[in-house]
Amino acid sequence: MKSISFLRLAVGFACLFMAAKAVQAKQVVAVTVPVKSQSGAPAAGSFPNPLDELYRPTYAYVGTNIPINVVPISIFPTGKKGGAGFCTAFRITKYWMITAAHCLEPLGTQDHRVHADVEEITLTTGSGSSAKHKAKGFEVAFSPAEENNPANADLYFYRQGYSSDGSSPRIGYSFAEDIALIRLDENDPSYKQARSMLRQTRETLGDDALAAMSTVYGSDILQDTEKRIVRLETARKKFFGQKLNEYTFFVTPPEGTFHYDGHTGYGYFFGTGSSRKERVFPKPYAYRFQGLKDRGSHELQWSSDGPKGISGSPIIMNRFVVSNTSGADKGYMQTPLYSVPFEAFLRRAMGKEYPQKLCLSPILEGSVPVREPNK
Repeated sequence: MKSISFLRLAVGFACLFMAAKAVQAKQVVAVTVPVKSQSGAPAAGSFPNPLDELYRPTYAYVGTNIPINVVPISIFPTGKKGGAGFCTAFRITKYWMITAAHCLEPLGTQDHRVHADVEEITLTTGSGSSAKHKAKGFEVAFSPAEENNPANADLYFYRQGYSSDGSSPRIGYSFAEDIALIRLDENDPSYKQARSMLRQTRETLGDDALAAMSTVYGSDILQDTEKRIVRLETARKKFFGQKLNEYTFFVTPPEGTFHYDGHTGYGYFFGTGSSRKERVFPKPYAYRFQGLKDRGSHELQWSSDGPKGISGSPIIMNRFVVSNTSGADKGYMQTPLYSVPFEAFLRRAMGKEYPQKLCLSPILEGSVPVREPNK
């Protein structure tokens, strides 16, 4: 089923009967910290490394150290084969999320508006008959904006026209630019629209026809739909009411990636459950830093035990988000370097909502050129 919510199906169903009857924050500069740099990579322990600062999130999934900032997302492109896509995203603030650009590629790769449903889901310890319910969580489901599926979210791509095969406009740097931002609207106009359609349906059909429908289907379909609207409204309100941990993006030119040497970050994966309203409890996977693809590259290389299909998850080192997963294969991964242009992208997209202290950049001693990827 390619529809992302029962609400759309129920309203569409009601419309068929009707047709038949009728024939925050201030924008500030990024905080920086001084660290020493020498020609080449400094010896380990010769400088204070911000990535070594231990951090435990205050708000985490039950019984884990996994921050609730990490959420599963799903993508339902209209008219596309293959059904839904599933990825992970990171909530920066109340309204803003970051994920991999290729996750949203089926919806288009230019900045634009889309529809996003926020749904409360059950997180389980497994799938199928052996699954056990462990906790409640949230999932954000994206689909194209349509007349009965109005826009309520903005997508921003680090590279306009992003292509996961690196084909256009610059060949070979799809991993380095696999970044997308999402801003969710707090209000969803589809609720008001759906209620208006329900009122029209009830008025058009009349009590006798509705009673007959209830007899056939065993319940009042319009009343059931109203209950589902209320559940969706409640889920969205609870989602935006969550308290989030404050994380920082570590922004550095390629010359500063020696900070990652010898370090391991963690990415997170939500497996699919036995039903649409279930996902497997998030599991952490280790990403051991292996260096840059080449000296001037904006691609980071990792060895990892992460599963194939883990895409969009943040890679977190203590209180820092250092990259986002682009998809694992045979024990390794290439991901974007969060460089100076990345910070500029955040500022440009988030505007006045760009948070104070969102990014931290090391000050490298001496004159260090900022290298751009080879074109």
